[in-house]
Amino acid sequence: MDYSNFRPDNTLGKKYCVYFKFISLLALFILIFFTLSAVYQALTKNNSASFYLAAIIGWLTYFFIYFQNRLFFDMCQGSLQ
Repeated sequence: MDYSNFRPDNTLGKKYCVYFKFISLLALFILIFFTLSAVYQALTKNNSASFYLAAIIGWLTYFFIYFQNRLFFDMCQGSLQ
């Protein structure tokens, strides 16, 4: 097993913090796109209650993906200082 990526204090190197930042930014862009498209569809079409439930669940899913990766990025940055 290759342990060259790990530091002596059992943390990953700084290059892995960029991974969490990239994923959080990608999730933020998807969240914004999803929100705008759901609001547009809600305002322009006659939708049932299941649409609104699915929109809320979808929004929460993308929000938690963004929030989790943002938290990991902050923890990664904080552990390397």
